[in-house]
Amino acid sequence: MSWLPCLLNLTSPFQAAVPSVTAALPGPLFAAMESAHATALGAAVVLAILVTLWSARSLSATARMLWTVAGLALLVGAGIGLLSLLAPVEAAAGTRSLTTLEFSWPRRWQEWLLYGGGFLLAAALASTLAVRDLRNLAPGWRLWMTALRLAVIAELVLISLNPQERTQKMSWRPSRVAVLLDTSTSMNYPESAPSTDASPAAGMEQSRSRAAAVEHLLAKTSLLEQLRAEHELSIYTFDRQLSEKHLVVPSRDPRSVLPGEQDSERPDPLTGFDWQSLLRPAGDETRLGEALVELINQEAGATLSGVVVISDGGLNAGVDAATANQLARGSRPPVRLVAVGAGSTQKQPNLRIAAVRSPTDVHIRDGFEMTVDIIGQEMAGLTVEVDLLLLPGDNSDAAPTLLETREVRLLEDGVAAQVVFPRQPSVKGEEKYLIRARPSGNLVERDAADNESVRSVNIIDRKTRVLLMASGPLRDYRFLRNMLFRHSSVSLDVWLQTVDPATAGQVGQESDNLLTGFPESEAELFEYDVIVAFDPDWAQLSENSRKLLVEWVDRHSGGVILVAGEVNTPRLAAADDEYEPIRKLYPVELSAYLVGLEFDRRAAQPWPVEFTQEGRDAGFLQVSDNPVEARDFWQEFPGFYRSYPTEGIRGGTTVLARFSDERAATEHGQPVLLATQYYGSGRCLFIGTTEFWRMRRMSEEYYDRLWTRLVREVGQSRLRRGSSRAIIMPTRKRYHLGETVRVEAQLFDPQFQPLEQPQVSLEVIDPSGRPLIPARTLLRDARRPGQYVGDFRVSSAGTWRMELQVPDSREVQTETIEVQVPQLESDHPELNAGLLTEMTRDTGGAYLSLSESASELPGLLPGRGREFATEERLQTLWDRDWLLYLLAALLSLEWLTRKLHRLA
Repeated sequence: MSWLPCLLNLTSPFQAAVPSVTAALPGPLFAAMESAHATALGAAVVLAILVTLWSARSLSATARMLWTVAGLALLVGAGIGLLSLLAPVEAAAGTRSLTTLEFSWPRRWQEWLLYGGGFLLAAALASTLAVRDLRNLAPGWRLWMTALRLAVIAELVLISLNPQERTQKMSWRPSRVAVLLDTSTSMNYPESAPSTDASPAAGMEQSRSRAAAVEHLLAKTSLLEQLRAEHELSIYTFDRQLSEKHLVVPSRDPRSVLPGEQDSERPDPLTGFDWQSLLRPAGDETRLGEALVELINQEAGATLSGVVVISDGGLNAGVDAATANQLARGSRPPVRLVAVGAGSTQKQPNLRIAAVRSPTDVHIRDGFEMTVDIIGQEMAGLTVEVDLLLLPGDNSDAAPTLLETREVRLLEDGVAAQVVFPRQPSVKGEEKYLIRARPSGNLVERDAADNESVRSVNIIDRKTRVLLMASGPLRDYRFLRNMLFRHSSVSLDVWLQTVDPATAGQVGQESDNLLTGFPESEAELFEYDVIVAFDPDWAQLSENSRKLLVEWVDRHSGGVILVAGEVNTPRLAAADDEYEPIRKLYPVELSAYLVGLEFDRRAAQPWPVEFTQEGRDAGFLQVSDNPVEARDFWQEFPGFYRSYPTEGIRGGTTVLARFSDERAATEHGQPVLLATQYYGSGRCLFIGTTEFWRMRRMSEEYYDRLWTRLVREVGQSRLRRGSSRAIIMPTRKRYHLGETVRVEAQLFDPQFQPLEQPQVSLEVIDPSGRPLIPARTLLRDARRPGQYVGDFRVSSAGTWRMELQVPDSREVQTETIEVQVPQLESDHPELNAGLLTEMTRDTGGAYLSLSESASELPGLLPGRGREFATEERLQTLWDRDWLLYLLAALLSLEWLTRKLHRLA
């Protein structure tokens, strides 16, 4: 037959009842009952056929034929029932076996007409022939012979229906719940609003952070056990992004236990789990909407009961919570959202030091200013005192020395009030200042830890030695030369490549020394801390000088500022491999093909400087100690007309600014205007234009200050190193709480050759004076001799200190970084219950407080577990031996009967 199978369980009520009724019966008893049922049904079928035929003996031929067809249908149905009874039912621990009987019924009406009509015609013909052939026999024999023929036709009908037995082993897929935990830094704030109650119990309650309260909810209450009684739990965290799945807690639903496995045999993942480490606040943003959208996309499905979000609702970046709500309601099936709020909705007064700005390196004869930004919340109009203290050196336990105290009136919330402390250093070395803000009266703050900040300033007792070289007397070259020559803390040498050595004595250049060529020896070159090169002609340097320059930067912490120009930079970009070491000093890939197009293009207008986030955070690009003034200057500055075309950046490069002319964009984006990189232990800064002199039209002071800071920035590694065999180089000096600090170190052996050992240990001390355990490991960079790299994450605000024991020496090299709390997390730290409530709207969930969650949350999440087939087996029944033997027996009995009555 060519029929497509059409599954029809004719005995589904009976089959559905068999597993539940018989599963608990002993095997022999069930087999005896099954055999008894089959025998009884068979006897009933035979009796029904005989009764049918006997009752038709007095009917007309047509009526007798119809009555016979009805008997045939009864016989086929009885056969199907018999097969259903004989179909075995299997059961296994932890699973449920479901066995059904299926037949290949005709699909279309034409097939029903053809095959059904054919069998009915055969039955009618058999009945008619039986009446004619058997008319001379006694009625009993006629009944017997007709019954045999009908039984044969019924069996053939049954075989043609292709009876099959489908056995499915069913398993259980448990209901699931995803738990999303907030680990942004705002979870460090107290769970409840400050109180004037001085009792120990009140103090303990106020001292508990929101993260600690969530830890107590998960580890000390029965919430998770109540949820896992019916659901499988998936634990996630989020701050600036969604984490990977930290933990899967299996359900205790007995239906989810695998066959042969006991629930007690599985290790409990909650036993001994470190909730404190998981919940440690670190992220400087709360991207609740984005994290929830991503989680719903990952976890949505028929068995997901809901998502539980435990947060303070301080969404401050990314998509809003309404987007997540729409996605949850629009999912199929919809995703139930339940929010648990941590914290207090009461706005809490707080005073904090938002920023401290000062140079990191100062010459001993240069005065400087330390500018402090103070921000208050719920404290507008109040007067606070700000102290400047000098911390004792060598980390001694002596009390800090109070240098000065100033008062400042706080402005409205979020607006910084400034305090300026002028300083005139008189002793070389590192000076560590403690800035402390004190509210007046008995005001209780939300967080007193952000009232203090430590700032380190390195006082240098020698001039910065600068070599200024240029291919021609460019405007920026002339202005920078004059400014550096007048600077009291700079010693300046100049090499103008257009000056003929024969007439150099007749050329007037404001400098300490006028050179006629690049230094040819280590002794000459290593006298300098910084080299500023304006579009230099590198071909005028000998091969030995070029090698010395690369070694000076790589191994001896030299700083170089590379200014691209229209004349010689394109030649360097197109030069052969002989100049590849020089090209690698550039943080960018220089273009040799777009130069003509770029500089032939008519520059009819200036294009503003497009700073990256790294550029906005870089202190050495701030032309003013007042960040508002610095920002306003760059926004008002018209910009530059041209910038050198670039074809990407090198690995490890930090892009600070880009040229904003869209016509200059390539597949690599806008041309890089400012970029920096560490090259070995040295620093390289790329400037893509020679038009910085245009800044002087707005402010000569800002122009001078920018160049002074650029020179100091690239030269600080050389100034700090001195004769040390090690230097520690963090990527930046200032970080936000929760960021990862990448550290590079350049190390030499006692012969001042690059160190070869595979790794070194870096001690990292947090602001409270506790070292990170274990110590961080810096691994050797195989590509750069003597270079070691590693990283660590900062988890508290303040000054972090790094200490590196120089191998085979008693020397310990130190470096510090400043870590600040990001304002996004501290501007509005109160619990945003309204946002969390709106997020759960119309999803079937609700907003709960921490105190309500343990008792009410489990009831909001219904079970959504479901059965599914794990194994399936299909067995044909028409080829059973007993069916074939029955067919042969029926035909043999008819033949034997006809033989006895001499009809054959």
